[in-house]
Amino acid sequence: MAERRAAEEREWAERRKAQQREQAEARGRHVHQARVEKVEKFVLAVRGALKKAACERRTTTWSEIQQKTGLRQLDRLDHLDKVELLVLVESGTAVDDPLWSALLAAAGDDAALRLHRDVCNRLSRPLPVSDADLINRIADERTQLHRSW
Repeated sequence: MAERRAAEEREWAERRKAQQREQAEARGRHVHQARVEKVEKFVLAVRGALKKAACERRTTTWSEIQQKTGLRQLDRLDHLDKVELLVLVESGTAVDDPLWSALLAAAGDDAALRLHRDVCNRLSRPLPVSDADLINRIADERTQLHRSW
């Protein structure tokens, strides 16, 4: 009798854990979807600003993109919003092509490097471990983008 009761309690606890996992995943999907909806209206303008920077053989910053596009809302994006936005910007980028976001990361400050790492991770792109190697790779990608435009 005690064994049966213990088995039922374990089964109940496992069902409860599974239910909690499902709820957490649903909340995560909801948060992700809300983030996508928040930033998707900026994708074309940001991609265009990055392409223009490539054509002009220069790098750019978020504040410069904000000024040139008139999108004041870019100033209100947090790190995760920017990651999501850049993942959407890169959605059509071939796996072998450099990322447009390399033009933002080329400044090499900690925030830009972290953002680029997070975008690469989301896109399942391999990354060098050290910041120095990452900066070199970003410089190579920037050069490729400048040459291709």
